[in-house]
Amino acid sequence: MGSCEGFMNQNYFHILWNYRKNIAGIVFFASVIAIVVSLVLPKWYCATSVILPPNEKGKLNTSNILGNLGISDSRFNDGNQTRYVAILNSNTLARRIVNQFHLVEKYGVANTEEAIEKYKENLLVVIGGENQVFVSVFDKDQEQVAEITNFSIAYLDSIIIELSTQNARNNRNFIDKRLNIVLDSLNILQNDLSALMEQKGIVSMKDQLLISVAKAAELKMQIVEMEINLESQRSVFSQNNPEILQSEKILNDTKQHYKEFFTSDDGDELFINFSEVPKLEIQLMKIERQIKYYEKLLEYLGPQYEQAKIDEARDTPTLQILDIAVRPERKARPSRRLIVISTFFLSFLFSSAYFILREEFSPTA
Repeated sequence: MGSCEGFMNQNYFHILWNYRKNIAGIVFFASVIAIVVSLVLPKWYCATSVILPPNEKGKLNTSNILGNLGISDSRFNDGNQTRYVAILNSNTLARRIVNQFHLVEKYGVANTEEAIEKYKENLLVVIGGENQVFVSVFDKDQEQVAEITNFSIAYLDSIIIELSTQNARNNRNFIDKRLNIVLDSLNILQNDLSALMEQKGIVSMKDQLLISVAKAAELKMQIVEMEINLESQRSVFSQNNPEILQSEKILNDTKQHYKEFFTSDDGDELFINFSEVPKLEIQLMKIERQIKYYEKLLEYLGPQYEQAKIDEARDTPTLQILDIAVRPERKARPSRRLIVISTFFLSFLFSSAYFILREEFSPTA
């Protein structure tokens, strides 16, 4: 098997050697054509600009407040680079560039739509490893390609400002409506709390409850003392004795007062009716919990509303341009060396394969 393969290799080499002049002629002719074509092909130049995402330092950080509310602030997770790529590849920006630099006539196309497609074919937007965005434009005009690139960056910035202003305006209107709802709800709850406290005579639930307990304990002690004193009197005087009757009356009145202290609303407003304490405490807790919730919302919405007003009025550049496009000194394409070398090897391979196959399948082989 090895000797057969060696024979075939020697046979192929013999064929190539016999047709070496033909192959050399084909390779030479193809290489010359490639050189001529590479010289005839128009030169394309590339200008590149590098931009960075905007600095969010001036933005209000509301993550802590939202975290207390159990809400995640996803706005700060959005990548600006994706927005840049979308805007740079948009028809809006492309149409502006086509009109600004008269690309319909320059590209030799029939209408603006074809010029837009042609321009997009010559536009390359790449997001780098450090989140920087590379914007490259290819054009045959060595003097104008950098101007087109820098204009696209400037117009990108103006679009971002316009979109940010519009978004801030919509955001401000939304926050304003939400803020009014929160303020109205907070006002209603505060009025409900005030009305409930006024109706039930509550100044401080905790303090009044302590005072009420102390007063009840005092009444209970008085009742115990009166009962002991009454028993002492009964051991000395008869049942119909005026002193015993007077003591019994005072004891009964004190017991009634003690009973009313737990069940009646007609007592001193300083004291809380114990029978209503559980229900009243639940009502107060519900209202106070809702008030705290809306106060937290107010803490978040207030700064957001001010930030939205600032963003709406802001008209400053948002892009950070790391490198501006400059006039290219060398052409970007076509690569004459690549064309000639590729043509050389391809012509050699195809011509060699042609003569080998022709010898293998010829009738005299």
